[in-house]
Amino acid sequence: MDFSKLFDLTGKNAMIIGGMGFNGGEMAMANTCAFAPVPIMLYFFNKLKAKKGIRFTYQTCLLAFAVAIMSFFFASTFVTGGNKPIQYAIACTGGVVGSWAIGAFFMMPYLATSQISSVEEQLTGKNHSAMYFAANAVTTSIVGVVLNLGTIFSSILVGRINDRYGVKAGIIKGDDKVSGEDCREGITAII
Repeated sequence: MDFSKLFDLTGKNAMIIGGMGFNGGEMAMANTCAFAPVPIMLYFFNKLKAKKGIRFTYQTCLLAFAVAIMSFFFASTFVTGGNKPIQYAIACTGGVVGSWAIGAFFMMPYLATSQISSVEEQLTGKNHSAMYFAANAVTTSIVGVVLNLGTIFSSILVGRINDRYGVKAGIIKGDDKVSGEDCREGITAII
């Protein structure tokens, strides 16, 4: 899994579970809004790429990703007060906007590798595509490990935010916190 997909999925899931307080069914709904339009978005991505170039098109994907993650913040219980219909509307809208980025994040690593292999075959008459895809896999695996450290940091941050909200809402009483042995075990499992 390449770093952009990992970043996309972990960022959204941390916001959905931690910030919005969605359960499994609600999370599935938000993710469906994000993933269902991907084939259509890829069609438009390729059209825009042919017209404006890969750099401009990928920049629009990064902007769409930022908008999607920000929408998940605005759908959080801290902003909406836990009003589920408003949370659903904001999360689903952000998910659809983010689907523009999801398609590109899934396609880009393979697009670059395929293009390099194709050009080499045209120039030299030799096909080393397996070597390029293997190097791609190794590189993205290393980056994925590094981004897992980011996941750990975001989990710690969301836990601290949940502590504050839990005390304010009366869910967490006394010295209880979303930390301690359970969090250490979770972080160990991620590593």
